[in-house]
Parts: sequence; C-alpha cells; structure tokens
Amino acid sequence: MTHRFVTTTRATFHNELRLLRRDPFCVALLVCFSLGLAWASWSSHSLWREFAIRQSERQADAREAWLSQSTKNAHMATHFGQRVYKPISPLTGFDHGAVADFGSTIFLEAHRQSTTTNNPGRDKIHINQDEAYSPAVLLQLIGPLLIIVLENASISREKQGGTLSLLSSTGVSWPAVVTGKGSAVLLALFIVATPGLLLFAIPWFDPNRLLQPPDLLIREAAILVTLTAYFVGWIGVAILVSVKSSSTTGSFSILI
Repeated sequence: MTHRFVTTTRATFHNELRLLRRDPFCVALLVCFSLGLAWASWSSHSLWREFAIRQSERQADAREAWLSQSTKNAHMATHFGQRVYKPISPLTGFDHGAVADFGSTIFLEAHRQSTTTNNPGRDKIHINQDEAYSPAVLLQLIGPLLIIVLENASISREKQGGTLSLLSSTGVSWPAVVTGKGSAVLLALFIVATPGLLLFAIPWFDPNRLLQPPDLLIREAAILVTLTAYFVGWIGVAILVSVKSSSTTGSFSILI
C-alpha cells in the first residue's frame, strides 16, 4: 500500500510539473510574480538597510553626547539622560512585522519613564507606503491567488480530458493524487519565491550581524515552516473546491 501510494504520488508530481511547464499562461504568471517579488525584495532590503544604518549612526552620536557631558558624578550623569535607538532585525527586509507601527527610539532618564517616539512609518522614507510591497506581504496575498489559478487549471485539464473520472474508476488513491498535485504547486511556488527567500542569506554574511547563528537559524526556520503550512492549507482548499465544483468558473469564483 505504501509503495503504491509513493508511486502514484511521484507519477502525479512529475506529470503536474510537465504540464505546468507546457502551459504558457501559468509560466508567464509565475515569471511575472517572480520578477515582482525580486523588485520588492531589493526595494525592501535597501529601505530597511538605510534605516538600520541611520539608527546605528544616531546611537553612536547619542553615546558620544552622553560621554562628553560636563558632569563626572555618576548620579548626576543619569539625570542627563541618553537617547537609545532600537536596532533593526536583519530579517526586517523580508517581513516588516510591526516595526513600522512602533517608535524606534526612547529617552532614558533617572526617575522618569518615557515612551517610544519616532514612528518609522512617519519617517521621511515613507516606510508605511513601501510596507505593502514587502516580500512577506506579497507571498501572503499573491501566493494564494497563484495557488487558486494553478490548481484550478490543473483540475480543469483533468475534467476536460476525462482523466478525472477515469482516475476515480480505477481505484487510484486520491490522497496520493492530491499529494502529488499539491507538491508540484508547492515546489513551483518556492522556486518563484527564491528572490524573496534570498534575503535569508544576507544576514549570514554581515560581520556586524545583530543575531547569533542559532537564533537567526531558528527565526528563519520558523518563517519557512509557517509559510509552508500557509501554502499547504490553501492548496488543500483549492483542490477540494475545484474537485467538488461542477464547473471551473464556479470553483474559481468560490475560491476568489
């Protein structure tokens, strides 16, 4: 049973990839998305890299100002206060998260509690405007649309060719067929998502990286696992609706 399942899954997987490569519309769609993601990745990385450099320069200036104060008394020095600038995570270029919604600096002073200020979203570099084009946001929004189009096209080919009813009559394991089809689409998605995922490699070559290798590896693995689970969920829904629907247009409308 296990051998038959693996054989069916492998055959379906290779067949789906072959048909996908021969479909000019799907290929053009994937190429356009990959190019758009590449532009978003470069833009997002450059934007946050510039902001991180400015934060570092501001912190150095604030530290120099605190050290050069006139008083030498330790207690009085705490009343002088010092502004602290939040460092930017090396993975912010891929996923901004809530960084742009909170302050990026806070003033530390004895006997007083301050709140964060300088919201990056209100900075001159207009982070909030570019946040919609971050790689993570594009994958979360456009990824499901690609899955719907690809899976809907796959099931449509099966229905039009009459192979869907033929598979049902031969007793082929449906879980194996679904696994093969889903795996092919998942692989295609991660291939076109390569420009965005390349941002994961940049922090490893930064000599002044903020995160240590174990911490960085755990964070990147968590993002990849979450993204994979997100895509797998959409693939399952897309296949289920496409198979159960009586028409291609109906299933596409339901999924959209």
